[in-house]
Amino acid sequence: MFHKVASALFVDFLQLVYTIFKTLSIMKKIFLIIFLLAGFTSKAQYFQHLYGQDPAIGSLIGNGMNTKATGPGHLIGGLHIKDLLNPPPLGGPFNFYNFALHVIRTDADGRFTTPNDFNNTYRLTNAAGNAIRFSAGSVVEFSDGSGYGAIGTYFYEPLPRSFGIAYIRLDVNGNVISSQGYALPYRGGSYIDLRGMKESISNPGDLFATGTSANSNGEEYMWALKIDQNGTLLWGNLYDFGLGIIEDPADLIESPYASELIVVGGVKSSLKALWMVLDPNTGSVISADEMSSFYGTAEILNSIDVSNDPLMPGFILSGVVDEKVWVVKTDQMGTYQWGGVYQPSFSQVEYMYGFDAVGRLKEDGSDGYNYEYFITGAIYITSAQDPDAFIFKLDRWGNPVNPNALFIYNYGIEETGKDVDINISGSGDGVTMYGIGEDNNIPTKEIYVVKAYFNGVSGCNEQFEDLQQNVGELFPVNSLGVVLTPLNTEILTLYNIENELDKEICYNTTIPGGSNARIAPDEPKGDKEAKVSPNPIAQGAQYAALEVEIEQPTTAQVSVYDMLGRTYYSQTFTLVKGKNNLVLDISDINMAQGMYTVKVQGDNLNQNIMWLVK
Repeated sequence: MFHKVASALFVDFLQLVYTIFKTLSIMKKIFLIIFLLAGFTSKAQYFQHLYGQDPAIGSLIGNGMNTKATGPGHLIGGLHIKDLLNPPPLGGPFNFYNFALHVIRTDADGRFTTPNDFNNTYRLTNAAGNAIRFSAGSVVEFSDGSGYGAIGTYFYEPLPRSFGIAYIRLDVNGNVISSQGYALPYRGGSYIDLRGMKESISNPGDLFATGTSANSNGEEYMWALKIDQNGTLLWGNLYDFGLGIIEDPADLIESPYASELIVVGGVKSSLKALWMVLDPNTGSVISADEMSSFYGTAEILNSIDVSNDPLMPGFILSGVVDEKVWVVKTDQMGTYQWGGVYQPSFSQVEYMYGFDAVGRLKEDGSDGYNYEYFITGAIYITSAQDPDAFIFKLDRWGNPVNPNALFIYNYGIEETGKDVDINISGSGDGVTMYGIGEDNNIPTKEIYVVKAYFNGVSGCNEQFEDLQQNVGELFPVNSLGVVLTPLNTEILTLYNIENELDKEICYNTTIPGGSNARIAPDEPKGDKEAKVSPNPIAQGAQYAALEVEIEQPTTAQVSVYDMLGRTYYSQTFTLVKGKNNLVLDISDINMAQGMYTVKVQGDNLNQNIMWLVK
């Protein structure tokens, strides 16, 4: 749902939030200093790790996250494929036994040292005794600390092939409490996939999931469901967007701001992004829109997460535009605030894909609270080269935190970052990337995990580069119609659990150059943050002041945008080295009450400032 937020009440609320967080700045700094001092009593472990090593094809990640309710650690879900070259005889009761649901739970250091740690694969059968063949899997930690919920998509023989979705409820030790299946309506299908899975925000313990089902004609249908902790199907639907419309959901989240379940992804038939809003209580469609960045021709959104930035709450999204990383920030109602298309500063990069984004609150050491985002994915230096996993860092306005905002991890195989999360508990804080490592010489695919400092240092197999940014917006271009078909339940039974192996690549307790500082050291040095005053400014004011302090002279473009991306002011200024005090003549601009962005762009200069008109 896309709305223009312009009420005076909302503006007053923004002003109140801004004032409160500036007032509490000193108290927060004192707390963070105490927190840092306390952290010196334990050493943080940083590592790179492969999980699921076996004489097998390996494991494919579905998702990964830091655990909290069950203690500090890492939780990873995916697909495990074992001994594909020597499968059981066709037609047997346990055909496709080797495609299993994989769940890993480690301690905070990526090892298996606590009673709650496990590395298991799970296999199920249907009521007829046929082993089901998993095609994808994901897992979440229940916020009540009772354990985990794992969902996998599957199909089974004999023909006609049947599709379904499996749910397994696990206790904190990885033991199966219960299992349940959900059957898709048969449409001559050939494949089913799980794309996104999240716990409900309004009803913790309930789970949402979405994915696709493809038939033998290449037509794809989206599905989504909601279940409770025990696996009871609260609602489930197959969504048909009509002939010629091929939907490709990638992720979903329940909004904490409104009664909405938001699904993002792509529309393959038009090469546009998908933004779909469902009723979280029924699964009925509120809206479905094709979206565009207005930057490229082939676009998809791969992830959506809540942004807890206290000054700019809303959502953070990652995706791909013409084989470059696309990151978008929206407000609570889904209205575009800023967006960027990102690539490294060096020119030889062929492709760069964004798969997940997460944010964290950080003290900037000056006048309040800074917020930053981490994005992960895969980068191809050339089309012939294996991909490397990456993480890059942005400030709260989407500006690259250069120098060295891009962290590239290369173990010597094909690495792809799929999920990123923030670790601020246990043995020390940092950022964790969950992905896939693939060795074409064996061949194997294994779950690849990197835990690093907030400046990207993990102690092995990494390099650092600067990052470039172009504008990449997010606006609706077309509305879609959808027809719903309900899902059914079916009985699934646990057949077997196996414990898998793992391989540690490197493990470090102290790393030169690593920094998790919550005060300025991991911010770039050089140009200081530009400031506009007064801020807030009264509606109808005729002039404003802009202070810009830079290290090198440049010609800068100063522009003012509203939250829909409309330009209200644009002027070119010549800046000298040092402090520049500019006067913005806004006497002819009719700016309504609300939030605006002041953007300052020049050579090696790209800054955004939040500007409140009250």
